[in-house]
Amino acid sequence: RLMGELVQSPFSISESDGVNVLDIQQSFAPSPTRLIACLKIIAFITVLDVVVLDLVLMDANRYFYMAYLAHWALGFSLVYLFLSMTNSLLSACSKFLFQPSMEKPVPLLIRTTWALFSISVLFQILATIMHWILVLLYGPERDFSFIDCMKYGGILAIVILEGFVVNRIPIRFRQVNYPMAVLLLYLIWIVIHDRHSKIGNPDKSNENESDDDAIYAVLNWNKRPVETGIISSVTLLVATPLIFFFLVVISLPYRRFYSPPSPHKLEEDIGIGSP
Repeated sequence: RLMGELVQSPFSISESDGVNVLDIQQSFAPSPTRLIACLKIIAFITVLDVVVLDLVLMDANRYFYMAYLAHWALGFSLVYLFLSMTNSLLSACSKFLFQPSMEKPVPLLIRTTWALFSISVLFQILATIMHWILVLLYGPERDFSFIDCMKYGGILAIVILEGFVVNRIPIRFRQVNYPMAVLLLYLIWIVIHDRHSKIGNPDKSNENESDDDAIYAVLNWNKRPVETGIISSVTLLVATPLIFFFLVVISLPYRRFYSPPSPHKLEEDIGIGSP
C-alpha cells in the first residue's frame, strides 16, 4: 500500500488499493457538523490571537515579521484553519457536501484546503525543529514566553489534531511538491537577504564583524556559505521528503471512506416517502 501511495495523484479520492474511495465530507467537514464547526472556530481564533499578540508585543520592526520561517508557518496555518472552518460552516448550513465522482475533480475549495494543510503541517514541523534544536542550541540564551511556546510547538499540535483527528485529511506523498516549492522560495529569500540586500536583521545589532545581519545564525551565506548550502540542501531534498513520508504513514489509519447511502436513507434525507 505504501508503494502505491508514492505514485498516487495529489488530489485523488481513490485509494491505492483500487477499492476504497475517500469520503470528502467526513475527511474535510465531518459530522456532527455544528460541533466540529465550533471546534474549528476555536482553533482558528486561538492561532489568530497568537499572531495578533505576537505583533502587538513586538517593540518595533514589524515590517521584518515575515522574514522568519516560523511566521511563514503561522501564515499558512492561519489560512488553512480559516478554509477548514469555512468547509464545516458551509456543510453545517447546507444538507450535503459535494462528493465528486471518480471522473470529476475534487472541488477547488477542498483542493486548496488539502494543499494548504500539507504545507502548513510541514512548515510547522520544520519551524519547530529549527527553533528548538538549531536556534536554541546555538543562539543566545533567553526566556521563552507563552507566545514562543505556541509558535514553536503549540500551533503545530493544533494543526495536527485539527487535520488528522477532527478532520481526517489524507496526505498524498506527491503533495510534497507544494511545501518543497514554498520552502525553495524561502531559501531563495534567505540568499537574496544575505547576499544581495542591505536589509540586515533589525531584530539584532548590525555589527559588521558579527553574524547579526543573518536572519538565522545557522544559515549565513556571507560567513559560512558551504555549511549553509549543505544545511539548506539537506533540509529541502532529504528532511522534507522524509518528514512528509512520515506524515503519509500517520494519515493512513485515520482515513474515512465513502459508502453510498441506501435508497431508503436517501429518501429520508431529501424528504421523500412516508411521513
